[in-house]
Amino acid sequence: MTPLLIFIGIPAPVAVASEANQIVASSVSGVNALWRRGNVDFKMGGVLLAGGFVGSYLGVELFAWLRTIGQIDPVIRLSFVFFLGIIGTLMLVESSRAILRQPAEHSGHDRSGQPHRRRSGGAVAGRDIASGQVRRGGGRLPSRHTASAIPEKSLSA
Repeated sequence: MTPLLIFIGIPAPVAVASEANQIVASSVSGVNALWRRGNVDFKMGGVLLAGGFVGSYLGVELFAWLRTIGQIDPVIRLSFVFFLGIIGTLMLVESSRAILRQPAEHSGHDRSGQPHRRRSGGAVAGRDIASGQVRRGGGRLPSRHTASAIPEKSLSA
């Protein structure tokens, strides 16, 4: 949402602060829902909290320094372009690898000689979006790499 706010003309510091409030609210809601089910890993939460405090302190200091030299807006804009570009590139590479691993569509059979099981792209996307929402539990996971270390049982609704 922050890039959208920036692109529609909201100043970058205001856009970042607005998104931060939404992240805190959804995270608190998610932890509350998971805590009621007994699915909160307090050790992992402590590590994430400690890292969050250190990162927040360093971020505030960097933000203040960039503001004093008048470079906060360009740095935020370029950071979003850089990180979204990296994420888009990684998604493209992963998708390309998945497409190249798929069996040839014209034969009607996969490499082992078994008939293809075709799925509607919309149905698969809908299923993936719905399962992602259910696994989130109303909160945000820090990244897919962190989520992969969490047992599946604790991610399920």
